[in-house]
Amino acid sequence: GPISFLMGFPPDAAARRSGSGIAKIQARHADMLARIPAIIARGDLGPVYEQGGKRNIRMGDATVVLALVRKKEKHTWMLNAFSEDEEKK
Repeated sequence: GPISFLMGFPPDAAARRSGSGIAKIQARHADMLARIPAIIARGDLGPVYEQGGKRNIRMGDATVVLALVRKKEKHTWMLNAFSEDEEKK
């Protein structure tokens, strides 16, 4: 099904904002941003957790988190987070 990629906003320590969306991922993992589509397409899909609201997709040292956004009758998966294994950095 469809996956939404929201731009969001970058982190801003002075404003005490942690950031959100693609802008937050770009600020923290700019070199890895291009890998996200491949991870979603070819990674290993983990089980549903947090009461059916999230799923991890893992490929190598990277994990993409998708969150299910429910608004009325529309259900859409949204890119929620990206992380790399600390020991592989």
